Amino acid sequence: MLAQPVRYDVRTSVGLTTFWVGALAFCLRTMALLDDQFGRISPGRQIIVSGELPFRDFLDPGYFFAEFSSASVQWLFGENLLGELLLNAAFIATGCLLVCVVVRRLSGRMDLALATGTVALLTLPRAYDYDKVLSYPLGILMVLRWLELPRPGRLFGVSLTVVMASLYRYDNGVWLGIAAVAGATSMAWRQPRMMLGLAASLVLTSLVLSVPALLFVETHGGVRNAVDQALTYATREADRTRITALPRVHPGTRFFAVNPSPPSGNVVLVRWAAGAVADNVRSANARRLGLQELDPVGPPERRTWRYTLADASAERIRNLVNDPTVEDTDGINRATLELLQPESRWLRLQRVSPLLRFRLMPEAWTFDNAEAVVFYALLLIPILSAVALGRHRTTIARLDRAVIVAVIVLCVLLDLFILRDPINARVGGIAGPFALLTAWLVHRWLAATAGLDTTRFAHVGTRLSLTCIGALVLWSLASTAEWSRQLAEPLSDPLAFSARLAAFARTPPDIDLLPSGRLAGMVRYLRRCTNPPDHVFASWFTPQLFYFAQRGFGGGMSATFGSHWSEPRFQQRSIAAFESQPTPLVLVRAGGYQQFSGDYPLLMTYVEQHYRPAGESSFGDADAGPGGYRVLIRLDRAASSLDQETGLPCLR
Repeated sequence: MLAQPVRYDVRTSVGLTTFWVGALAFCLRTMALLDDQFGRISPGRQIIVSGELPFRDFLDPGYFFAEFSSASVQWLFGENLLGELLLNAAFIATGCLLVCVVVRRLSGRMDLALATGTVALLTLPRAYDYDKVLSYPLGILMVLRWLELPRPGRLFGVSLTVVMASLYRYDNGVWLGIAAVAGATSMAWRQPRMMLGLAASLVLTSLVLSVPALLFVETHGGVRNAVDQALTYATREADRTRITALPRVHPGTRFFAVNPSPPSGNVVLVRWAAGAVADNVRSANARRLGLQELDPVGPPERRTWRYTLADASAERIRNLVNDPTVEDTDGINRATLELLQPESRWLRLQRVSPLLRFRLMPEAWTFDNAEAVVFYALLLIPILSAVALGRHRTTIARLDRAVIVAVIVLCVLLDLFILRDPINARVGGIAGPFALLTAWLVHRWLAATAGLDTTRFAHVGTRLSLTCIGALVLWSLASTAEWSRQLAEPLSDPLAFSARLAAFARTPPDIDLLPSGRLAGMVRYLRRCTNPPDHVFASWFTPQLFYFAQRGFGGGMSATFGSHWSEPRFQQRSIAAFESQPTPLVLVRAGGYQQFSGDYPLLMTYVEQHYRPAGESSFGDADAGPGGYRVLIRLDRAASSLDQETGLPCLR
């Protein structure tokens, strides 16, 4: 596998450009902003609106540049989520493109490059991992270029990538730096002076490029304080998410089975006439019309149920829409007497052919097994790569060997420090380097077997075995990334970009974009009953609340997450933030009151001394539990009125 010179003909350039455009469109259409991401977005808003800075004015896990990036796009696009979506999509699409570029540089094969980049994209990286998705393959490419020709400009590129990765999240830069030093060591291990020179120049250049950021942090809170906050949070988070036992694969007890005929996928909504909603009458009419009941939709007064329609012929649909007991329907085009979303052809074929319902080891195809397969694949890929590198070291170019060593070291570090529970949340962010190693292994195997004089049976058998293994890993990735859930809506209408972008562009942010609709009532209450300059404190992990309510977070914490910052020194900083920021409102989950008091006793004592109970409400959250949420109001803040929807005080 020889490193290829940097030559891009028109065909290659068009192919890579097309891939990037397609990847960007895919991300824009499929990406969702989850609650964790608002741990960057809400601080970004705080930077712009209140002039507060991480480490100095609020506790921060080390997402320094991610917060300033979010602040920048909010400044450019306004207080909406369009800028964040574009930022995340551009980073992820570019990271997957760089996977293609590196694979092509190392293999010279465009088909393998595009396939590898596509697999990295289809792991569906979470939007908040956008910096990982870009920085890892970018760092690998910069290392390749630097080791290929160790000029100052290329050294600057590697060091700048390491520093930028560190500013987004400090450990990203650490892992990239170690991998780059490992690559340099492999490149020049027979020449100790050159090896030390490469490593020292990388470290020194990275330190020099870090000086502006370090000076900024030192003058706005202090480097020692920043390191204390980041390392304390990281230690607690590592303890919380550490995988304490290896995941097990449960194959089940049956070797094969034929599944029963699947039910119809033709779903319609029916609103019955007022006189046809009694259970016995409605059931009889549904049977007469060929409907199979699924579940009611909305409150009883809507008189609406969801049904499947096994026979979706025009005659059957005409009978349904014209029946006097049916007041209205949804999911049907009345002009053409067709379903708006008919069941798939594959589903119909499965009902016709039992062979298509045959399942090998039917009890093994579970999400837990898929996660276990992905976990072990991520552990094995760098091990297999190291074995292949050792066996074929004499036939691999020195530059290629150095780059692969760097990628192997990076993957081992990611396995040790990033691959934690839940596994499916980590895979997308780290997929790039593992996809590179997998592509390298595939190319090495193809090159090694191309000239072998083997029997046709052995050759076909080996390819079939590898294909089955690849299919198993691909299925596991699909299950772990939850393709069936994540891609169902985008695939049903893949070109619906304008409505999606318009929703992300709304100011104030569209409540429908909340990661969980459970907070919608609380967001509306805060918008109605507090003033825009007010800060709000919440005693549980809910960073999205502040952004959607367009209010600052109080207590110097955008996310109160377990006991991550429960040390007295951090509680005292939170109390100081309460004193300096207008924080008239505190929200506490009634069910978590004792837990929070135990984790943050100093902070809770302060709240009890300076705030008064104002009432409890579920805010429409059906899962809030007994007591819902407690609302406490600062003693020196008088209520202006009562909120008609919740009965709680308004502080405008």
